[in-house]
Amino acid sequence: MRTYLKNSHTIQWKLIISFLFAFCIQVAAQEEDDSIDSVTISSDSLVRKGDSLAMATDYQWISYRGKMQITKDGQTRDLSFFFVNKIDSIMYIAFHVSGIELLRTVMTPDTITLVDKMGNRYYKGNYNYPSSLVGMPIDFKVIQALFNGWQDKLESLKTVKIKYDKYQPIADNSSIFFHRFVMEEENEEIKIEMNMKNVKLNLPGPTEIRIPEKFTEIKRR
Repeated sequence: MRTYLKNSHTIQWKLIISFLFAFCIQVAAQEEDDSIDSVTISSDSLVRKGDSLAMATDYQWISYRGKMQITKDGQTRDLSFFFVNKIDSIMYIAFHVSGIELLRTVMTPDTITLVDKMGNRYYKGNYNYPSSLVGMPIDFKVIQALFNGWQDKLESLKTVKIKYDKYQPIADNSSIFFHRFVMEEENEEIKIEMNMKNVKLNLPGPTEIRIPEKFTEIKRR
């Protein structure tokens, strides 16, 4: 398994980068082409008549674990992930396959650190490099909105279909949060499905990231 992962780390890297950033390029396209139809967003059972629970909104920290399936250009990869977010401050995401960590990333509004465990390399700096992978600027706030289900902040996305569902009570059962998230970008033939568990609010989680000395820096372009 380790050998397979070593041989395929480039594919894994590109798929993960595509997941994190490919959809954010639509934000920049907003000003260039207002003729494109807006994103289609749906939320099964988000607001049901007679429900007493509302979507969780009033929190400063959120974390959850999950399974992710990414399909791009006919290739499919299954990953596990752990997500931590201090709202408007920092995001931490670690990706694993069979218990082996492939990639860890920590993002702030201005800085991103990516540590590629399979490729023994890292990037630390502004968003220019990940932006170059998709050809247009990326946006911290849009990525945060995607992972938190803030649909009102995703209206600027284009040609993207997003669906949040399987809403379940969390914490003290005073609110609900989505436990499945499906996103498709037709032009790039990308589809992501995430299934979440262990959603926790207002409990600070890990946000640290360490770069081993032997790792090679990915030069900024």
